[in-house]
Amino acid sequence: DDESDIGLYRALEQLREPLMFDVLAGSGFSPQEHPARVSHLGVLWSTAVSGHVMRGGRHFVEFAITTGAQYALIHLGVIRPVSLTKDIDLEADWRGSVFPIGVSSRSNPAVSEKLRSQRTAKWGDS
Repeated sequence: DDESDIGLYRALEQLREPLMFDVLAGSGFSPQEHPARVSHLGVLWSTAVSGHVMRGGRHFVEFAITTGAQYALIHLGVIRPVSLTKDIDLEADWRGSVFPIGVSSRSNPAVSEKLRSQRTAKWGDS
């Protein structure tokens, strides 16, 4: 493995910390009262991302989803450690709606390529 002792130590420290959403990409988010809670006003698609990297083994998370509306559309998922905003413009590339689940080389080739360009050797062939 090519990770330094400092990098491994930081990863251990993160495992001891509560999970938090440290990147809010898109629009419609209310200010966070707590880093593990996200409130969204339902305007377009937006994405809350945790910088926590899963390294192996089993992981679980619990979500409490509350809404005053009769209908809420929520997608939950796990993605590779990529930045949804590095060299990716909210308006020009995401068209104002940050929705990584819907990105493919056919539907949004510019964003798809920018996400793929962040690939590292640790990803392997997947």
